[in-house]
Amino acid sequence: MTTRRVTFSSPQGGTVYIKSSTPNGVVSRLADHIEDSRVDTARVLLALVLPMLEADKMTADEATFMLGRTAESLAEVIAVAESRGERLRPPGEYDEEDDDEDDEASA
Repeated sequence: MTTRRVTFSSPQGGTVYIKSSTPNGVVSRLADHIEDSRVDTARVLLALVLPMLEADKMTADEATFMLGRTAESLAEVIAVAESRGERLRPPGEYDEEDDDEDDEASA
């Protein structure tokens, strides 16, 4: 049984962990999808922000808004990197025989 910290909080704001006997269970795949979406969002945001910076024509309100969204996205991507770093294991440590097994989530 492994425990994985995910990058979103419980409704009470606490840390959420997934307990699983396989890293390929349904809940783990859903958490992977959420993490991938956060990284993709950061890529899109970067593609929007860079041309705006180069044009040097943003108003103060636009710059403040974009800086806020960039900071939010950066915090999410850092959380993804930390979560994935915690899961790094030597090859062969996981047994992949039960790919369809459901996970348990706990907060």
